[in-house]
Amino acid sequence: IYTLSLHDALPISLSNIVEINSYSVFKDNNATYRGGAIYSEGALTVTDSNFTNNQMTTHDKAGKNDYGGGAICALGELSVSTSNFIENLAAHNDVEPNGDGGVAGAILILNNTNTITIQTSNFTKNSGRHGGAITINNNDKQNPNEVTITQNNFVENTALYGAAIDTYQQVNITYNNFTKNNVTGQGSGERVPMGAAICINPGNEEYTVIVQNNNFTENQAFDGGQSGVIHTQQGTTLTSSNNVYENNKAGDTGVAYIFDKATFTNDTFIGNSADYTGVLTLLSTANELTIDNCTFEDNEGNGYGDILWARSEVTIKDSIII
Repeated sequence: IYTLSLHDALPISLSNIVEINSYSVFKDNNATYRGGAIYSEGALTVTDSNFTNNQMTTHDKAGKNDYGGGAICALGELSVSTSNFIENLAAHNDVEPNGDGGVAGAILILNNTNTITIQTSNFTKNSGRHGGAITINNNDKQNPNEVTITQNNFVENTALYGAAIDTYQQVNITYNNFTKNNVTGQGSGERVPMGAAICINPGNEEYTVIVQNNNFTENQAFDGGQSGVIHTQQGTTLTSSNNVYENNKAGDTGVAYIFDKATFTNDTFIGNSADYTGVLTLLSTANELTIDNCTFEDNEGNGYGDILWARSEVTIKDSIII
């Protein structure tokens, strides 16, 4: 077992191909800017490792300068499997007028054009302003390679935007469990918390996020938050299929607040609730929302409908509403 505890030192900085495995432990490490435990520009493979209570400590201008990654900041190829990320932090302040802070409580994928795979791992009680567990932030380039997040457990992670995953580019999110994650706080420009599980932000060009075969359970957007599970922005397409959305809550919309195109196919929505719309809100006036072969049961919206509120065309096919 390899154990690293650096406290107020710089993180490990890697520029070549590196494998970290055999039950390595990274605990209580602090860094000022990027990567509380590891900063990597090369190919990094992490297997059977534990990252606990590592921190990126600077929150002043952290968002502007891409400071983040409480455990790992990766600019190169990244493979993570069968590892645990527990209570890692990208420092942040979510109270205006001084709101600011780091991205990615656990893993920051930054300006990366390489293949990324994060699988069979546990993310528990990590925290950041953007992305409580994982942030994919490509400021000046679009990654043409596959980015896959699959078969992980995301539990009780917190953020202002995207408590589990915050992305600015295409990503495949499959076979994960998202449980009791939450967004809370105040955003700049009077913005409210967004995406208690996933926040999909505008990138340099239009892109699609595939969300398939996941379970979303008891996630919540506090402080008038807009989306109990997924929040999308303009220039993005959400493709959701074979997911179960159950007992999620928000101030505005219980499951998904959609600014652009979205399709939901073979999804199940049970017991979701919000002050306004119980399940889905489509804010765009120019794009279509398609719902195909979905089941809606015992959802509740107190203002604008138990299931749906939309400003443009919606197609509902072969679906069950109970």
